[in-house]
Amino acid sequence: IYLVGVIPGHPSTYRVNNFLDLLVDDFLEFWQGVFFTRTAQAPQGRDVRAAIALVICDMLAARQVGGFSSSTSSRFCTCCALPIQNIDNIDKSSWPERNWEEMRVAAANWEGAETDGQRERIFKASFMRWSSLNRLPYWNAVKGVVPDEMHFGPLGMFQEHCRVIWGINVKVDGGDGTAPDI
Repeated sequence: IYLVGVIPGHPSTYRVNNFLDLLVDDFLEFWQGVFFTRTAQAPQGRDVRAAIALVICDMLAARQVGGFSSSTSSRFCTCCALPIQNIDNIDKSSWPERNWEEMRVAAANWEGAETDGQRERIFKASFMRWSSLNRLPYWNAVKGVVPDEMHFGPLGMFQEHCRVIWGINVKVDGGDGTAPDI
């Protein structure tokens, strides 16, 4: 486990990549392999490889770091392509999967766009922006960006999501999640 750092404040979506670039540069080198001339368990040295498996952060940072649209956009979920108009759909089997390869291409197109207008059109069509993490050959933001438990658990977001979004509330008639909206 490796805590890289905490980005101060809430940098813009564009500026967050400046922080990520420093990290990605190191991990690109480690992905190829780095030779340490001596370690505690290998006095003759050893090759070391490393990768970023998960990025765990709050919801706003998860979207910035992953290049996703905001949690209030039409494509609100980082894991599926369910439109926000269907946010009350709790049948997970009906949620369309996000295609990371298509998303990666859209993010690369966003990065390569020459004007802000072109970037805006690409974003409106794909709901994706460039993230410096996309430079990592193994990176998949759909699988690798995880909102942290602190924000989903103890702060009550899960309870809020169940009660407000899904309407599961035993104090309300039909609020056990089995009846359609009243």
